[in-house]
Formats: sequence, C-alpha cells, structure tokens
Amino acid sequence: MTSPVLNVLDDPTAVALLKGSHLGRLAFAHEHWPVILPVNFAFEDPTVIIRTVHGSKLAEAPFTAVAFEVVAGAALSVGPGVQLEHICGN
Repeated sequence: MTSPVLNVLDDPTAVALLKGSHLGRLAFAHEHWPVILPVNFAFEDPTVIIRTVHGSKLAEAPFTAVAFEVVAGAALSVGPGVQLEHICGN
C-alpha cells in the first residue's frame, strides 16, 4: 500500500482552487473539543468569507486557531497565508 502524497501548492494554484469551489470544511475548538463543519464560502483574494448564523457553533468560534480545507476533488488545506473573515448574519 502506498502512502498518500502531500503536495505543497504554489500561490496561483491554491488561489485557482479557492476560486473554483464554494464548499469547504472549517476545523476549530469549541468548548475544548475539536469540531469540523462543512461550510459554504466565497473567496475574495486574499480572504475566505464564511457566513454564519448568530448563536451557532461557528459564530461562537474564537478563530484563534482554525484549519480550513477546500472540497475540490482532492482536499486543499489553506494555511496562514489566507485570511478567514467571520461575518455573522441573521
């Protein structure tokens, strides 16, 4: 059995994947437990925008340590070079 390969993408490739998808996963800690939620997002270079509902786990997330992954055939994990912007809607 071969091990999965981790490929580091250059910025233009990562941006193209972010622009080509609107479904991702956001991981964060909530009440000392890890939570991974599917999210719809928009990408406005260099910001990933995720709309939430007031009072949801995502709206209450501290956003001090998060991981974001794009669902685009193969997973793309976005590191600290992309800003996550939290907008809480009604």
